[in-house]
Amino acid sequence: MNVARLKALLVEDELISRLTEKFLLEEHGFEVDVAETAIDALEKINELSLSSIDKTYDVIFMDIGLPDIDGHRISEVIRKTEIRAPIPIVAVTSHDSPEDIEKYLKMGISYVIIKPMRMEDIKKLLKLLF
Repeated sequence: MNVARLKALLVEDELISRLTEKFLLEEHGFEVDVAETAIDALEKINELSLSSIDKTYDVIFMDIGLPDIDGHRISEVIRKTEIRAPIPIVAVTSHDSPEDIEKYLKMGISYVIIKPMRMEDIKKLLKLLF
């Protein structure tokens, strides 16, 4: 699937994970912006949506264990402030218990990828979302 026109925001604080995940997403044709904190992610979302009425991220890949605000909490904030169609938010986490996943989905997360992110995860996600 060609996703060359899809713009992704990767929110990840760990350097190795950030580099690996960005590489995997770019290999699938995503244009990737990176945020290291939840606050940085909110700023990037606001900047992009303010720059043009038509622009927004096509998907957000959100680390759940961020240093400033948990990824699931920031996903709630994003959902409450969206003025357009909801952006798919993909949790990228090592917390994979059924209870955790249920909590993420209730908080507005669209899909969960268990760390480490792999090519197969992205292929499966693309089939589901796009």
